Amino acid sequence: MTGVQTCALPIYTKGIARKCFEELAGFKGLLQKQEDLKMALTHPLIPRSAKINIWEKVSKKLGVSEITSHFLKMLIDRNRLSYFEGIVAFIEDFIDQSQNLKRVDLRLAAPLGEEQETALKEKVKATLKLENVEFTTSYDESLIAGMVVSLGDRVFDGSLSGRLKSLQKQLLQ
Repeated sequence: MTGVQTCALPIYTKGIARKCFEELAGFKGLLQKQEDLKMALTHPLIPRSAKINIWEKVSKKLGVSEITSHFLKMLIDRNRLSYFEGIVAFIEDFIDQSQNLKRVDLRLAAPLGEEQETALKEKVKATLKLENVEFTTSYDESLIAGMVVSLGDRVFDGSLSGRLKSLQKQLLQ
């Protein structure tokens, strides 16, 4: 078991993973926006007691549950906050697996109409034989035309730029 899995174990064994995940994801977003807070909680010269006091004030303002507050306090106290982003990703993966949820990233060259996008998502679901899917759609003009579909570590590149790169590679061989 990795350090990330060991740290995440208390969250998902309590059966409250979804609520804790949402609170942890919220805190992750806060840390990304507030570099000063992240520095205060991770800097080696700041005493642990001061870090815990900071976290207690932040947790009260955020209104996080007792278990989430205790969990993060434990990470701070044991200097394991460096594992935090990995823990959040691990819990998200665990929840997705338990709900048989697949996350698909669609990168499109240009925005589609609502009907076209819905039809595309249905086609992707059918082609990949997926039932419980959550789509994230983004736009990337560098694709020129077409799309790139990502499911976990599998990537299906149906873009014009991908075709051109493939052709270039073949010609250079």
